Amino acid sequence: MGLDMGIYLKESNEEIAYWRKHPNLHGFFEEEWNKQGWKGSFNGQPLPLTDEILEQAIFKVTMNALPETEGFFFGKSNFSKESVDYDLEQLNKAKQYIQDGKEIYYDSSW
Repeated sequence: MGLDMGIYLKESNEEIAYWRKHPNLHGFFEEEWNKQGWKGSFNGQPLPLTDEILEQAIFKVTMNALPETEGFFFGKSNFSKESVDYDLEQLNKAKQYIQDGKEIYYDSSW
């Protein structure tokens, strides 16, 4: 058990990015979900992603400014150079899908 996170293509639900136990990045997406006015548990709730949301995520990862987030079975975020590079690679890959006219979303489960 634990926090599984991904970005998916809306049309096919194909996974295009994946993280395991990165609670601070998850916390960023949950903040975005709340800003959009959603209520209740964020577990298993898709968040449509925009270029702006991904740009903000990239900025926060780069600046080590993701919100400190904790949860049962969430684990701890890793801020090693390799982990940050992986985060940026996945987020930039997701941005490319949007730039190619695809709709994508973030989802998680724990």
